[in-house]
Amino acid sequence: MIAERSDHEALGGLEYYVLIGDHVFTPVELRHAYYSSAVVFNTSRDSLTLRWDGPNRLIVNCTYSTVDKDQINVQRRQVGNNSIAYENIALK
Repeated sequence: MIAERSDHEALGGLEYYVLIGDHVFTPVELRHAYYSSAVVFNTSRDSLTLRWDGPNRLIVNCTYSTVDKDQINVQRRQVGNNSIAYENIALK
């Protein structure tokens, strides 16, 4: 799933997280997931989409433009048995 998180206290803007779970996270679960190994990708860029290419390959895509290395906070290439591929997103 893609989760949008705002940082109202620090006025840091929006952050976008790609998370993998076996269900849609509740708000409490999301707060915990932001700081866990469930985070696959994190950036301040919007326009992210996800699609599964088979049962164990997730593709993260930026449809609006591209995401540069300096805009990426977290980027994983493997989560358990799932490989993660990126389109229009630099590899960090």
